[in-house]
Amino acid sequence: MYLASPDALTSTTLFRLTSDVRIRLDAAIAELGTGYVANAPEALRGNNELLLRAQAIVDRSQPDLARLTIVEGRYQTTASALRSINEISAEAALAAQSADESSGATGQEVAATQARSTIASVLSTLNTQFGGRALFAGDTGVGTAVTDVDSFIAWVEGLVAGSTDAATNRALLDTEFDVGGQFDSVVYTGGAGL
Repeated sequence: MYLASPDALTSTTLFRLTSDVRIRLDAAIAELGTGYVANAPEALRGNNELLLRAQAIVDRSQPDLARLTIVEGRYQTTASALRSINEISAEAALAAQSADESSGATGQEVAATQARSTIASVLSTLNTQFGGRALFAGDTGVGTAVTDVDSFIAWVEGLVAGSTDAATNRALLDTEFDVGGQFDSVVYTGGAGL
């Protein structure tokens, strides 16, 4: 039996519609799986104005994305540096507790060497840079944030040179490390805060 002309037309139309439905169903399944529209211009049905506006927004946001990437890197580097200082300080506190006056001259020399090493590590960490900028140097951003360990120790020794007891040394150091003390002008070499 041959298909009559109306039957062939109906069959062809039905086949075409079924094919279109299958293609759309496959695209919908792919979009569900990936989360992306397979053909954005077709999904917008020829309304390219929306697509062009979206592209313009993306293009305008590129400089902001670059700045955010730099800020994120600085933040991560700063957080890592502060964690390092925290760990170094905790280790130094434990070492200082174990070395007291009863440990003798050798024990005190070992404690002094550890303290110098700890101070050098902290000062080095405070001079951390990211992308050519000193992270802890305030608004200056160039150079270093603090002096080197030799200058720092010479400054501390000069402060306590005339005192005779630990309480006086502590009071002197507390005063000079406080806001407005010599630390701000002698040890800290950066600019004003950001």
